[in-house]
Amino acid sequence: MNRRVAWLLLAALPGLAVATVTPRVAFTGSGDPQALLQPLDADGRHRQQRGLALFNTDHVVAGTAGAAAIDGLGPVYNAASCDACHNSGHRARGPIADGPLPLALVIQLGAPAGSTPPFGAVLNAQALPGVPPEGRASLRFERRSGRYPDGQPWQLRQPRYRLTAEAARRLPKRTVIRPRIAPPVFGMALLEAVPLPSPGRFGWQAAVPTLAEQTAIAYAHEMGITSRLRPADDCGAAERRCRDAPNGGEPELADADFDAVLAFQRALPVPAEAPLAGDAEAAGRALFIATGCSGCHREQLAVAGIDGIDAITAWTDLRSHDLGPALADRDLAGRRQPTRFRTAPLWGLAAARAKAPLLLLHDGRAASVEEAILWHDGEARPARRAFERQTATARTLLLAWVEGR
Repeated sequence: MNRRVAWLLLAALPGLAVATVTPRVAFTGSGDPQALLQPLDADGRHRQQRGLALFNTDHVVAGTAGAAAIDGLGPVYNAASCDACHNSGHRARGPIADGPLPLALVIQLGAPAGSTPPFGAVLNAQALPGVPPEGRASLRFERRSGRYPDGQPWQLRQPRYRLTAEAARRLPKRTVIRPRIAPPVFGMALLEAVPLPSPGRFGWQAAVPTLAEQTAIAYAHEMGITSRLRPADDCGAAERRCRDAPNGGEPELADADFDAVLAFQRALPVPAEAPLAGDAEAAGRALFIATGCSGCHREQLAVAGIDGIDAITAWTDLRSHDLGPALADRDLAGRRQPTRFRTAPLWGLAAARAKAPLLLLHDGRAASVEEAILWHDGEARPARRAFERQTATARTLLLAWVEGR
């Protein structure tokens, strides 16, 4: 039997300077409302609250007096807290215009085969005193224009990236740059309950199997915080001062605190959908299916190991697909690289749209659901073409339906 899943977002620990979070309940799935988990005991509640506090707190330099659990930032990093990129667990703020990359849009670095990368897995723009930052990245948008078969115009933003400072001088031209925006972190426990597709469930390329590993990678690569799963900072072969910098313990994030952050993420609720009024909801869903969008953005996924439910509504197959050359990563010489992307869950779009303009896809280039669809190619080309062939009225209905997920 399919059931709705209720998740409670807990408030912060008293006395800690973190953002105030109002308790609320949100649902996903279908059927009668049913809590996913039984009420937690006091220890469980404390663990989730501790995780929320850590998620929202800026980490500081190793050796800072009185820092206790939150020291060890860097030596190279992009952000000092989880919340800086995953604002309240929701989608990151993407690039609005030309210029330096926003904090939550990072450049992952793919080293050429057989080479020794001078930097780590992520281009870190900030560093502790005495340690050189690895470089900075900026972008500019080129405009692409076209028309639907019925003559209605459309326009897309094509991002072009530029690396400066250390990165521009020292990275081989064959280095692949992978712009990746921070995704939402709600619903992680539900996705983790999906039987494992190969090779994983998490990350823009479905390369990471567990929430614990995904969290450990983010801490190490983007904040310079080590944990039991990632005991080393993201220092490259040429970064001696990065490797020699003092640390905040081994590991810097204690096991109990790491588990608390996982507990908080697993408790984050999936925001409620915003269905269309009257018959429009069913008509929009029918269009979503008829165009083939539901082939990859599957309405339901089976889950295992959760009492009371056997499926969730996430609008994804959690698998990676070739979406064509226009979305593919490039190396520093501009050559496209074969790239596959995980089908992004559509849940939470209505909540994100209510907070700020939507910026979608792996690098935030799409400024609307319409733009995101028009970027689809490769395996998704038939669905995109079916969307393009619809009447303007039908396209508007389909877009409104997707924006309500």
